[in-house]
Amino acid sequence: MQDKRFMKNKTILRIILVLYAAMMIASLFACDKAGSDEDQALVLEPVGTFSNTNIDESSGIIQSSHDTSLYWTHNDSGGDAVLYSVKADGTSGSTAAITISDATNIDWEDITMDGDGNIYVGDIGNNNPPYFERDNLCLYKISEPDLESSTVSGAVAIPFVYPDYSFATRYNYDAEAIFWSDGTVYLLTKHYLDTMSILYRFDDLSGSETTTLTRIDSFDAQGSVSAADASADGNRLVVLANVYVGYPSTAITSSIIWLFEVTSGDNYFNGTKYRLRIDAGQCEAICFMDDNTLLITNEEKQLFTVNVDQLIEIK
Repeated sequence: MQDKRFMKNKTILRIILVLYAAMMIASLFACDKAGSDEDQALVLEPVGTFSNTNIDESSGIIQSSHDTSLYWTHNDSGGDAVLYSVKADGTSGSTAAITISDATNIDWEDITMDGDGNIYVGDIGNNNPPYFERDNLCLYKISEPDLESSTVSGAVAIPFVYPDYSFATRYNYDAEAIFWSDGTVYLLTKHYLDTMSILYRFDDLSGSETTTLTRIDSFDAQGSVSAADASADGNRLVVLANVYVGYPSTAITSSIIWLFEVTSGDNYFNGTKYRLRIDAGQCEAICFMDDNTLLITNEEKQLFTVNVDQLIEIK
């Protein structure tokens, strides 16, 4: 009996050691992968800091169609259902905050806008209890508020589900990035066990019933995707990702800006691509200021700008 127990314990110990070794190898591989790039992180200097103390963590940002010197941003999970009007230097617009009266901020992660001035707020975060099992993921669609308003109503909730979700792979279904392009909203996922990101498309934005997303493509972000935006003409897609030590972990070493030249239709990752590693804290939001300039925010309430000419083409 003692021999059997000894052999059983020995077998369990071997399994534990193998699993531990596998985890360490995976972690080392991820670290090497994240740090093997030839370019060094470009240290960015902030161009401003949010003056509105109610902006705790800017999780998404988009340029206003009413006034291109202004931007709409919002807080992350658990914040008020509020859009904040800001300038690129962090100072507030004429109306500092606009409440969306018929929306709830469960886990707002990103924001985008269509060509008709409709704003889409992505309540798409899926990493709070019950972890990776949310059944109420949605977008909120509103007309862009008047810059003198303090409250807006009439938000349309657009509930959605993933076409390939399973409990076994639930760690692949968090998301922090949406963008408008080619007549609809696209979403990029954030994985927790690798650095891949899956691109999905919304085929129905009416909100009349729960829509099932269409899976389009994937790419290795070399980090954790936190934001995205498309240029006004739809010819460029920019994606922001945070790079971790011993991925997955909470120690961020740098961020990566990806820029993809869009060839046609949904072929976002097949054209010429560029990247730039930056050192600007934990970056959470990105948008185009114009065709050649990007605006970025981080968790420390700072804002940064990057010229797309600074990105390096990937051969």
